[in-house]
Amino acid sequence: MLSFAVLRAMSGVPHAVRSPLRYWVYISWLSTSLFLCLVCFWAFWPYRGVDWTIFTFLNALAIPALLFAHNSLLVPPDPSVVESWRDYFFNVRAPLFATGAIFMLTVTVSNQSTLDVAPLHPSQLGNYALIGMYLLGVASKKASVHVGLAVAFPSVLLVYVLSLATTPDSVFRPLQ
Repeated sequence: MLSFAVLRAMSGVPHAVRSPLRYWVYISWLSTSLFLCLVCFWAFWPYRGVDWTIFTFLNALAIPALLFAHNSLLVPPDPSVVESWRDYFFNVRAPLFATGAIFMLTVTVSNQSTLDVAPLHPSQLGNYALIGMYLLGVASKKASVHVGLAVAFPSVLLVYVLSLATTPDSVFRPLQ
């Protein structure tokens, strides 16, 4: 599922960066989505020791499936037909951000229920912030809000990864 998510996002890159159609807010979300695929792959390492049940399996599978759904909204089946990436972004904004919020909520639930991560662990606080930003993206149609989100979301994600996820198991280690 993650490889399909990456392929879907990558299929939009050459079209999104074409000079006359470029919209940097969209490119920011496309880049962030590709980075989320990498983070998702990295964060699956702790699952190697899980005692699997049908619930844990479905919950774990839902994460890459939702990321694929998110990327499928972000990049249309034929990106060459998009005449304005700005218009396209605002047309898919609500379902895109709603899917993103559901994705991050699923990640958070999985961390807590499957990996026994405490609800107030710093990794979870970062997840809550990302959920909040996705919900703000659903709620707002203002271009200025989306400019802010296009900067804030990848910044928070980058700080989160650089501070907590330097090794595969580091995200969920108990704090000392």
